[in-house]
Amino acid sequence: MYESVPSESSSTALSSVPSPPFRVLVSWWVIGDGSFPRASVGDDVEVFAELITGTSSRLNHSVTAFAVPAYGMAPRESRDGRRRWWHLLYGERWSAGWWSDAPRSGRVAVEGYFVASLGYDADGPVAVRGRVSDLQSVQVRLDPMEGGGRRQVAGTESLTEVDEVPVEFESFSFPNDGLAHRGVTGVLVDLELGDPPTDRPSFDPGAIDAGAGVVWVMHRSDPTVLRIDSRQDPPVVREFLLPLPIEEPSGDFTRRVHATDNGCWIVGMHDVHRVVVDGEDVVAVERVCVGGGIPSVVVDGQVYVFGSTSDRLMEDRRHGMIRRPADAAALWVCDPATQSWREVTDRQTVFEVRRQGRRPDMVADADGVQWMSGRRGVLRRSGDETTVVDLGGAVTDTAVWVQPRPEDDPATAALMARITVDASKFVRVKDDKVTSTGPVEESVESERGERS
Repeated sequence: MYESVPSESSSTALSSVPSPPFRVLVSWWVIGDGSFPRASVGDDVEVFAELITGTSSRLNHSVTAFAVPAYGMAPRESRDGRRRWWHLLYGERWSAGWWSDAPRSGRVAVEGYFVASLGYDADGPVAVRGRVSDLQSVQVRLDPMEGGGRRQVAGTESLTEVDEVPVEFESFSFPNDGLAHRGVTGVLVDLELGDPPTDRPSFDPGAIDAGAGVVWVMHRSDPTVLRIDSRQDPPVVREFLLPLPIEEPSGDFTRRVHATDNGCWIVGMHDVHRVVVDGEDVVAVERVCVGGGIPSVVVDGQVYVFGSTSDRLMEDRRHGMIRRPADAAALWVCDPATQSWREVTDRQTVFEVRRQGRRPDMVADADGVQWMSGRRGVLRRSGDETTVVDLGGAVTDTAVWVQPRPEDDPATAALMARITVDASKFVRVKDDKVTSTGPVEESVESERGERS
């Protein structure tokens, strides 16, 4: 028997069933930080969401989603001693983070509510985008704590309809009288998620540099670079999608870009690539060094990366807060001949190179015009006038991938000789089997995993 195929009318009816709104609690500190706009009903907004479970909040509702563990990430321990593991949740047209009290994978059904976070976390979810359909201020009971301050009491929430996100909150405006008070601590936002956007996503600028009349802008995460010809008015923008990995958007810069006379260098934490302009609409991309670092500079055509000169505390994905010792060297230089990094030991060179470090989001060209990149886009400042460069009309051009061959690298000549077998030592016999005519020094099978 064949399964019946839904008619066009029935499919249309199913797709027209409205989905419930995505409801998220935006706390006062997220609004005060500027991570969530002071929106009104009807405005289009985006929010990074996290699911809160294990509370008695009146905001709890049933959530069904697909859970994916954050592999390799350390758990967190709350004040009551319970451990939680970070997961990413995916639902219909939304995603969120979730600290679960046990490892979960696949479909889950839990009780909880969504809260807005600051976002821009490499291990976090993507933003949820939608149109505000309803706003309610959230008032809770605030009990005094020993030593000062107040804590919110779950299960005491009450909601009041509002037309826009509140500007002021009452959380810390009560007298220190030892009594419980009620105050507005956030706003509950309903978002109509609608259909996925069909418009091309806007360019998210990261590092920027200028040289030879051209401004280069690297995307904050994607392997996309812009070439802005500032010698023309208005500037001509060309976009190149490079054969590089998509980097986790941690911080504002995942790669640095350095302009040259005929292209640019792109330096990341894992590699260094050279981009050479070949005509108006073509660039050639070639990996020069494996391994990298940030920050980086280019001096006299050579790429340098800085090392840390002192111990530091840093957040580690696997281990949490750890001490990271100082690097073995204060400066390395990329050696194209060996496609590797070489330590710089001359103290005067180290001093001269490190002093040329600069902010990666701001540069001045040869004419004194200042170029800046950031959340507002790419800005051009000449004198007292600042303008936003129009990136919407960028022309997508061609990037040619020049892939390095390990067998052409002189540094691997000895290794290639050890794992390469002379084909003349094998002959084909009548039964189509291949046999060796002489001994082979190394087992081909054992080296198969090392072949290129």
